[in-house]
Formats: sequence, C-alpha cells, structure tokens
Amino acid sequence: MDDELLNTVQNGSQEDIVKVLTEFNRKNAKTFCFPELNLNKKKRLIDGIYRHLKDRSATECHRVCLESIRILSRDKKNLDELFNEDIVDTMVYLAGLLGCPENQSVHQSDLKVINEAQKSLCNLIFNSTVVQRICCNNKCLDGIMMRLKTFKDSNLPHEIKFFDMRMLFLLTALCADVRPKLRSEHHGLIYLMEIVDLIMKSNAERNQNYYRGRKRFSKSSRRGRSQTRDSDGFLIPCLDDDEVDLACEVLKVLFNLTVSVDRLNLEEEDEAHFMRLVSILHDILLCETKSVEKREELQSHTVNLLTNMPHSSYEELLTPLTDIPGVKSEKELEYEGMNMEAVAILLSFLEKRLEQKSMNSQKELLSPILSCLGECARSNRIIRKWLKGKILPPLKDVMKKPEEGESLRSWYVQCVFEPV
Repeated sequence: MDDELLNTVQNGSQEDIVKVLTEFNRKNAKTFCFPELNLNKKKRLIDGIYRHLKDRSATECHRVCLESIRILSRDKKNLDELFNEDIVDTMVYLAGLLGCPENQSVHQSDLKVINEAQKSLCNLIFNSTVVQRICCNNKCLDGIMMRLKTFKDSNLPHEIKFFDMRMLFLLTALCADVRPKLRSEHHGLIYLMEIVDLIMKSNAERNQNYYRGRKRFSKSSRRGRSQTRDSDGFLIPCLDDDEVDLACEVLKVLFNLTVSVDRLNLEEEDEAHFMRLVSILHDILLCETKSVEKREELQSHTVNLLTNMPHSSYEELLTPLTDIPGVKSEKELEYEGMNMEAVAILLSFLEKRLEQKSMNSQKELLSPILSCLGECARSNRIIRKWLKGKILPPLKDVMKKPEEGESLRSWYVQCVFEPV
C-alpha cells in the first residue's frame, strides 16, 4: 500500500476508505504476512482505520475496517506496538460485548460488524500478549459471560455464539490467571454446562422424529432432568455440524477451567458440579452427528475433559438398568445391573486410535484416551471389571504371542508396548 492510499485511509471520507480497504481486503483475503508494510506504514494504516471505528456515525465502513484489521492481525509482527487499549476497547464495543466504552451495547441489527470484530479479537488475542492482557482487564470477559446467558435466544446467530466461545477459550488457554475468576465470580462451570445442555435439548426438540436404533437409558432420576421418550425408547440428539463446533468450543473452555482444579480436595458443591458435568458428558458420548469426522472430534474433546474429572464422578458414566423398568438394552452392554454404553463408546474410541498407524503422532493420540480409561478403571469397580473382560479376556490360544492377531489385546500390545 503506497503513501497516497495510506493518506486516503488516514484523512479520506467514509466512501474513500471503503473503496480503498475493500480493494485491500480483496487482494489480501488469503495473505498471512505483510513484509511490504513496515511498522510506520502499519501504524498509519491502523490509526486511519481506528479514526473511523471510533466514529459512531461511520457505521457504513465499520465492517470493512474490521475486516482489514482481521487480515492484518494474522501477522504477529509488531502487533504489540500497533494495538493499544483504546483500539481494543473500541473493538470490544463493536463486538457487542458489555463492559465496553460508555457501557453501551451495539445494536444487534449489524451482526456482520459484531462478527468481524469477534474474529479480529480472536486473531489479536492469539497473536499478541498485549491484547491478551488488555482483554483480561477491560471487562471483555464480563461481556462474554453476560451474552452467554442469552444463548437460548433463537435470534442470536450461531457465528456470534461460536466466536464468543472461541475468545473465551483463547483467554482461558493463554491467561491462566483468569480461570479462578471465571469459575468463582462468573460461575463459569454452571453456565457452560447449561450451554451444552441447551444444544442437546434444542436439537432433540427440533428433530423429534430421529431415533437411534438402540434404546436410551435415562438418568433423569439422578440429575433432576427429563428427556423425551415414546414407547420405543428415548430421543437421541443427532447434532449438525454447527452444533458440534459450538459444543467442542465449550468443552475446550471447560477443559481449561478444570485442568488445574484440585480433584482430591473438592467441596461438596464443587463435587456436585463435576458429577453433573460427567453426566452431561455421558449424554454427549451417546450423541449422533451428521458426519463421522465430527463425531470423532466431539468424542476427542469429551475424552480430554473426562481426564480432568474427580474419581467420584465417573460413576455418572453408568446408568442403572432399573432406572426405566421394562426397557432392556443390548446384552453385551449390560453388566452388574448397569448399562455400559458410554464406556463402550470410550473403548471403541481407543480402538480407532490404535488403528491409526502413524507412530509419530500415536502417543499424542493415545495418551488422553488411555488416561481417561485408566482413571475410570481406578475409580469404579464395575467399569474396571467390564474393561478387563473386553481388553484382557481369558486366553484361549496360549500358543500365540500376545501381539499376534486382530483382537484389542493384540492391538494394545503392538502399539503401546512397541520399542521406542
């Protein structure tokens, strides 16, 4: 971008800046590095954009200005010098979050502006420690948590919800000191669990004709929640891709909030929250998705989160067969009066991981699910005995080496104990 165009951005009218930046955005739609722009040019460009962003009457060019910031923020170079508290606060305001300048909210009609501001903030939080610090102290988190409480509003688009959760994930991942505040002051665990519950409940109500082949066992008597049932069984949500994407972002935030919790010294109220969370994760494991890839992604984040749970909560992965008299499950999923479907899905997830032959990534792939199943087995006798029967059944052919064959035992020996 030459000096003439930079002067236009700095001093031109709304029409001029829209024209210049629209062309800049078009040319750089897939650009991630700007070596032709030195610090001085970038500063002039950002300052010119900020002049229009802070002008509340310049609504015509807000979206294109934010789109330019989103593109420029892909490049980590000089971001700490380019973005100060005033610019970030203005972007938080335009993202429609509370706790922004003058404590005003953005009119919801221009959702494209809100969404572009969210995307730009995500890039900046990811690439700039300065922006991370600003967003942890400028009420941005408060704003996200306030809007989180409105997620049940059907008029709030998926994109807004998704990028709110993406921002929350980035802040909790990169700024560990905000996690206790989010857990205690904002009751983050409770509200995030409600979002996952809301996703599944909304899907079930929207797709009441979809039923999975095998019957579902309700845990409503233990959680105080009800589920839709007819004479053939229980309604099982089949999540679409958007719902899976949002659920995964929420699970990632929940992982960040629970990873540092002292699981051995929980208060009674906290333990109850974890019990409910594992109960929700049980339901997620049983969910269907529109594609195999999305289901594996959802299960992967569920497994990761399960590794953070206290031992006492793993019993919520089991469902007593007596919860619904007269309804029976598949025999292979029944064990000592419990339905083992969720645990069977975890074991199936391990099998899929073992089948992936890339040894370079295999340890990374196997570690979470092995840790999860190990914690489940240590914490619950029924799970431990059922897993032993599936993974280490009685030997029938003692003439074969343990690693020979296609059984789960053979895969386990081949992959886990292969020399390094």
